[in-house]
Amino acid sequence: MIASAETVQESGAANVFRLLGEPTRLKIVLDLAEKGELNVTQFCERLGQPQPAVSHHLALLKNGGLLEQRRSGKFNFYSIRRDRFQPISDLLGTVNGPSVA
Repeated sequence: MIASAETVQESGAANVFRLLGEPTRLKIVLDLAEKGELNVTQFCERLGQPQPAVSHHLALLKNGGLLEQRRSGKFNFYSIRRDRFQPISDLLGTVNGPSVA
């Protein structure tokens, strides 16, 4: 069975919503949207959570394709892959639809 473009779009949006359905991961993405780039230590301070918990959430977001990671010295910095949020934007555009006069 070949998936339609709508099915692929909905699947991508569902994956993003699933990853962001956990409050800590949503806060991580919102912080990155505001700050651009943060490292694990900065997330621990902002979230008030220990490094293993923060690293777990960052790994899920990265493996889900929502974050990029770069290493500088002993620090891992994370930023948003904005292109991965396009399925949500596209899906929400269909929700708005044409206005009824």
